[in-house]
Amino acid sequence: MFKQFMASSLLLAVLAACASGPTLTPEEKARRDARKALHLAALDAAREVQVGGKTFRVAKVETGDRDDTYAFVDLISTPRVLYVPELEQAARLATGCDAEFAAGVLAFIRGDLNTVDIGKMTAFEVAGRRMGHRVDLSC
Repeated sequence: MFKQFMASSLLLAVLAACASGPTLTPEEKARRDARKALHLAALDAAREVQVGGKTFRVAKVETGDRDDTYAFVDLISTPRVLYVPELEQAARLATGCDAEFAAGVLAFIRGDLNTVDIGKMTAFEVAGRRMGHRVDLSC
């Protein structure tokens, strides 16, 4: 019984430590809040474009750093079948910039990423608002 109590206590301590999460410094909180405001402002100013009969919302995010300009591209029409070239084309049409899908962990998918339906993948969300998929821009 003592072993069960100790195991339960240890498990509870570990869960409590994990639940508290990391603590952000005031500077980190300010950067997070500024980035969130930047994303929401971009979403409010987003443009809609048509690609292959599908409607996309493109929110261009300009951070002030030439090397850190990107867009969130979201398919807002149905069906939700979505391919990387469509995201990139929508970003190009809406922004006039060269566009490249930010693959992240998808880069590890075997095969041609351009032929994988990413429509069911979770898109970025900020403050409960769907942003879409990130596409890096070169303007």
